[in-house]
Amino acid sequence: MEQEELKKIVSKIEKLPTLPIVVSKIIELVKNPETSASDVNKVISSDQALTAKVLKLVNSAFYGFPKRISTLTNAIVILGFNTVKSLALSASVFDMFSGKNLVSGFDREGFWLHSVGTAVCAQSIAKKSGYRDQEEAFIAGLIHDIGKVVLDQYAPEEFASVLKYAKEKNVECLEAEREVLKGITHTMIGRWLAKRWNLPQSLENAMAYHHRPGTDKDSGHLTSIVHAANVIIRAKKIGFPGDAVIPPLHNEALQMLKLTKEDLKFILSTIKDDVLKADSFIKLAQGKI
Repeated sequence: MEQEELKKIVSKIEKLPTLPIVVSKIIELVKNPETSASDVNKVISSDQALTAKVLKLVNSAFYGFPKRISTLTNAIVILGFNTVKSLALSASVFDMFSGKNLVSGFDREGFWLHSVGTAVCAQSIAKKSGYRDQEEAFIAGLIHDIGKVVLDQYAPEEFASVLKYAKEKNVECLEAEREVLKGITHTMIGRWLAKRWNLPQSLENAMAYHHRPGTDKDSGHLTSIVHAANVIIRAKKIGFPGDAVIPPLHNEALQMLKLTKEDLKFILSTIKDDVLKADSFIKLAQGKI
């Protein structure tokens, strides 16, 4: 690829979307220990479409509450701030990157199924490995590969070349990106996006290092969770991340997570049902149900 073409890709990606103001406010509120349910309710309620979507997701099979939750206040009290933040961020991500790009031929439905499958698996691993914030693990899993959909949306012709190279050489998209885009990768774009969205450093690191968990010295636990979840979901062939490669589980990640064989068996045994629920979560978040 010529240097001028490379500059064009960078200039396109530099126009990455910002998060909706409401979601940015929610992220800031949740960081503050003084925040009340009323504060969060007030911010979300200012966006009627987001309010409706959050309530729809709360009442979906994904959460499986026996009684309908009819108000945002109840949702916040029952689920907690972090879960509601997770729902609001998930809904916004789906809004920004929904649809299909006909130029690249990238299977976005398969991509989102892989992403939500990774999110569900990451949440399960977080619980088993004693990670403090299972909702953060869910979000990290959901957006770990978001750089791919950014490439698909902002540089579809170049991304089509990446997908072609990955398929022909039977390599991961990451390796194909390095070769075709001369160093621009979905992990790099994920990091740019995390900074633009003012996401926590732990989420930024999970996006940047989930292929190399041993290199993350600051948020190694979360990055190892996402790494393991990504490998498991690829091995189970849930969704399609852009290539058919099943990478190895890194020893550093396994050592960090301290998972037993029984833990892994349990996670694998519950994945199928959870991913079926995840599929309905995607459709709801995209407004297809």
